[in-house]
Amino acid sequence: MQTSLARIIAFATITAAAGAGLMQGAQRVSFDLPVAAYWGQTLLGPGHYKISLPESIGGVPQLIVRGAGKAVYELPMLRTTDSISDSSYLKLRNVDGNYFVRELSIGPNGQTFEFHTPKAGRHQQISERIDLNLPVVGR
Repeated sequence: MQTSLARIIAFATITAAAGAGLMQGAQRVSFDLPVAAYWGQTLLGPGHYKISLPESIGGVPQLIVRGAGKAVYELPMLRTTDSISDSSYLKLRNVDGNYFVRELSIGPNGQTFEFHTPKAGRHQQISERIDLNLPVVGR
């Protein structure tokens, strides 16, 4: 029994160290969320959040969003490469009264990530869709 526990602790230590090593090369940005918004299936409350973009695994980018006692791991639907700029933003889409993260643009590395948002109900007109752009800052 002691041997199994020692192996579990050793595995957990190695896993944590490997995760920390992966995060050393990660790019980090932060933003302040003024309203509650869904990122994927997770509802994030208003507050300060940090996003880590570790190295892509198998060519698939992953984002880790941390703040307000929550951690969200997201895989974007689409990643595009744009021209490098000083401007970064997080775009929220209001769908039927709820905000959803639609897009994250990180100007200094020229990348834009798009995320799934639900379609509006049939009764909602396109002109009623409201997008909210929030500034995102590096480290």
